[in-house]
Amino acid sequence: MVADVYFEVQRHKTHLFVDLKDTQTIAEFKKVIEHILNIPADDMNLVRVDNYAPNLTQPFEDKKTMAECGFSPFNAMAQAPAVLGLIVKGDTGLQIEPLSKPPPVPDVMRNEQHAE
Repeated sequence: MVADVYFEVQRHKTHLFVDLKDTQTIAEFKKVIEHILNIPADDMNLVRVDNYAPNLTQPFEDKKTMAECGFSPFNAMAQAPAVLGLIVKGDTGLQIEPLSKPPPVPDVMRNEQHAE
């Protein structure tokens, strides 16, 4: 059964959200990114982002499918996408800058319970 899998691809200040089928390959994934960022797919490496081991950045093989790389609808969901780092030829390693946090929601916009 073919399933949708969801990813957040991060590089510097760029954060892309991409959805694919679990049967698509890393090479196909790179082509999607190539069309968005205008970076040749051959100059890219996609790596798993692991907050517990940030120095382990083993690139995925182009011919492997998302499922073969361990991604499924259970660990790459729309509401919690799998995070991958993008390393481009010439980069000195994986470089990701966090997104800024949004300001707090104003009181008038909070969902309040109205007493009847």
